[in-house]
Parts: sequence; C-alpha cells; structure tokens
Amino acid sequence: DVKNVKIEGSLKIAVPVLDNNEIDQHFGKAKKFKIYDIFNQVLVDQKEVSCEGNGHETATNLLEEHQVNTLICGGIGQDALATLLEKQVKVYPGMTGDADVTVASYLDGAFGC
Repeated sequence: DVKNVKIEGSLKIAVPVLDNNEIDQHFGKAKKFKIYDIFNQVLVDQKEVSCEGNGHETATNLLEEHQVNTLICGGIGQDALATLLEKQVKVYPGMTGDADVTVASYLDGAFGC
C-alpha cells in the first residue's frame, strides 16, 4: 500500500523591513528584520528583531543567532551574500514590496523553488 508522504520541514525566513513593513533595500543598513517561522509550509510564528544597521556583519550575525536559513531581501552586497551562502542560507535578493505578501508568494512557489 503506497501512500503519499509529505516531507516535513521547517524554515526560518528573514526579511529586512522598514516601519511600513516594506522590504528594506539596504541589507547592511537595516534597522530591523522580520523573522517568520514556517513548518510544513504553514506560518507558526513571526516576530521583529532589531538590528543596529551597522553593516552586514551585524546583520549576518543576527540571522545566524536566530537560526535563519532563508533570506528574502532587496539590495545586498557581495561580501554579505558570500558570508550568508557560506553559512548555507538561501538568499533571494532584488525583492520589493510588502514583506508578508512576498513571504506568502515564496511559500506559494512563486520563486520557482
């Protein structure tokens, strides 16, 4: 008897956000990140964490501290991108608009993943 088994998994998605929930276009200068906890494609928690905006090292350390494995962002420099990729974080740059809508689109497969 063969049954379809859904692979279970969890994601921690981070998005640098502005006060109006728009995606911040400057990763290294972001003042806060919204972190979404996803389990089996369902949002189970979300929170905002503040960041000093003191460059990409502060931001990448914050993401590591929160065990983020996926980043959706606007602009990101090559050094920050390389650091995150070394830490096995999937990065989706060049995004704009509302963070919640963008994360929902990601979960719906709009990014081709």
